[in-house]
Amino acid sequence: MTGSRRVAGGRRNGEIAALPGIRAGTVKRHLENVYRKLGVSRRRAAAMLLAPLMPRGDRRDH
Repeated sequence: MTGSRRVAGGRRNGEIAALPGIRAGTVKRHLENVYRKLGVSRRRAAAMLLAPLMPRGDRRDH
């Protein structure tokens, strides 16, 4: 769920993949699975569904 939390918090794949031990391909595959499970095809839709479930400190304020 860590990758999902970061997407909901506004992080991009490259930012997530920059974390130690995480590769860009892993992020992409994980997010594809999340989108499928949520029934969405876009990152924004997934983020909108997940954001209300995230603690306030995990969100990136734009």
